Amino acid sequence: MAEQATGPHGSSEETPPGQRTVLVVDLDGEPLAPLRALEEILLCLGTWEDDDRRDPGAGTEPLRLPAPLAGRVALAAVQRLLSALAPTQSRGPGPCVAGCSPRTAATSTRR
Repeated sequence: MAEQATGPHGSSEETPPGQRTVLVVDLDGEPLAPLRALEEILLCLGTWEDDDRRDPGAGTEPLRLPAPLAGRVALAAVQRLLSALAPTQSRGPGPCVAGCSPRTAATSTRR
C-alpha cells in the first residue's frame, strides 16, 4: 500500500487549486479600528493626490507621494487586509447570522 500525505488534521483530502487554509486568530476586532483609521488617512492622501493631478495650484508643487503611497497602492493593500480580516473577528462586521460564528462565516464566504 502506498503512503499518502495527510493534511494538518490527518485528512488525505487535497486543498482545491487556488484555495489555501489559514489560521486567523480572533482578537475581538482589536486590529480593525487602527486599520480603518489607516484606511481613512490613505483615502485622504489619495484624494489630495488626485486633486493635485487634476487641478495643480498656481505657484505650488503638486503632491507627489512616495511609493507605495502613490497611486493608492497602500490603500488597496489595507482594504484587502480589512476585507479578509473583518469577517474573522468577533466585533468586526461580517456576514454572520444567528447561530453562525465569525470564523464559520469567513470560511463559507472564502470559496
